[in-house]
Amino acid sequence: MNFCAALLISAAMGAPWASQFPLGILLAKLGAAGFLYSLAVCHHARKSTAYNPEIEDWVWYAILPALAYVALGAGGVLLSRNIEWPLAMVAAVALLFLLIGIRNAWDTITYVVLTRRGKKRES
Repeated sequence: MNFCAALLISAAMGAPWASQFPLGILLAKLGAAGFLYSLAVCHHARKSTAYNPEIEDWVWYAILPALAYVALGAGGVLLSRNIEWPLAMVAAVALLFLLIGIRNAWDTITYVVLTRRGKKRES
């Protein structure tokens, strides 16, 4: 999902908008929707019995994405008010989503490989 957020932000930022207002509204709505998605992720992680998330998991899979979505929403609101510096903030958020996505993909692959290797050794 983080890769999708980075791609969607990049596409929105590259579109030929007539003014910053509609772009800001779109980014604010994406930030709000993403924050709600982050709350759903937290809810499902808390209900899970198959895996007990560690603090590092909460930071990278829940807290950082939620903060990034809040920053995206704030950047969108400020951008819709014709303030230009939030462009840099939105760009930083897109980069953060990209880095979170890379790190989480690496973490997931490592977990799957090590878990399968451990199961093969038990057999």
